[in-house]
Amino acid sequence: MEENLIDMTALIGRIDRLLMEKKLSAARMARELGFSTGLYSQWKKGTQTPSAAKLLAVAQYLGVSVDYLLGYEPNESAVPLRRAIIAE
Repeated sequence: MEENLIDMTALIGRIDRLLMEKKLSAARMARELGFSTGLYSQWKKGTQTPSAAKLLAVAQYLGVSVDYLLGYEPNESAVPLRRAIIAE
């Protein structure tokens, strides 16, 4: 059996916190990203794991990096610096 390398509890916690801070609902995010409204619920229940493409879409939608969502980057404050470096 394949081991899940994503800490789904941490991932969902970060997404939920960002949605709350931005006063957005998970349903609105799903709708605007073209996901089924039940997909995020499946992530929360652990019955589905997000694909790399979906994680990237969510990160871009929320204005953070995929690394932040996955817990590899301690906070989203590095995002503007990273964008500036990439732009140059």
